[in-house]
Amino acid sequence: MKRILKPVVFLYLLVFSAAGWSQEIGKVSYVNGEALHISAEKKQVTKGTAFSVGDVFELNKGSKVILRFDNGNRITLGSKTKFKIKAYPTEKKRTSPSLFDLFYGTIRAIVKGEKSKEASFRVLTPSSVTGVRGTDFLVSYDATLKEARCVTFEGLVEFSNLDLTGKRASTIQIAAGELSSVIEGQTPMKPKKLPGDRLKNLKRGNSFDARPKATRDQKPKASKTQRSQDAPQPTNGSNLMKKKMDQQSGRLRNVQEGARDDKKRRQQNTPPPQAPPQDKKKPKQ
Repeated sequence: MKRILKPVVFLYLLVFSAAGWSQEIGKVSYVNGEALHISAEKKQVTKGTAFSVGDVFELNKGSKVILRFDNGNRITLGSKTKFKIKAYPTEKKRTSPSLFDLFYGTIRAIVKGEKSKEASFRVLTPSSVTGVRGTDFLVSYDATLKEARCVTFEGLVEFSNLDLTGKRASTIQIAAGELSSVIEGQTPMKPKKLPGDRLKNLKRGNSFDARPKATRDQKPKASKTQRSQDAPQPTNGSNLMKKKMDQQSGRLRNVQEGARDDKKRRQQNTPPPQAPPQDKKKPKQ
């Protein structure tokens, strides 16, 4: 009997530990386009899909997925993005940091305030680490250029590059309304302030590739002076041709005016012409 119970108990503990490892930490609240959820199996993402630590999401071009976590945090995955939930606090591991891998693409995270002094919500790319403590930010990674970019909408973000061992090297702080970037093997660029319209467009589009569309109302109307300045100026050849045409038209006007004057003089000095007499011929008999 004891020999039978030992394998059963071992199997029970194994299943229990696996269930604890794959504990649900949130659900998908929005899906647009095609996206894959890779967990125990690979399947299409749908609204209401539950996810846990270790899960991976792959989005096709033009797709968008919003992840809502049980503790109130929200992450939006953009077009052509591969993203992994590496670690996240659960009921059993409340002190666990929130750690994510962004292999390529763009994400936007809205994070609730953290009580710890160090940033416990981190996004890792092959060239950078983004750490936050209660903020709204956008981060992307271009695998071709090996460049990570980050813009902060609210709060403060710590943006670091990685050394050869994968540890943080130089760290800067990106305040609200600022943008910075870093290329693999280099230090982060000094944050720069973004124009208001550019910032709103990024916040609305959730992508660095999004650009505001120009409309007719947005295009400034050019003044007459500006239109004349923008118009192509005639070349030397066209100037010469124009001069010859002006001379020819001037000579033609002179000839026409002289002909009109001669006609007036003839009409004043000579009587009006009379009809010539007609010869009446007698009919032959």
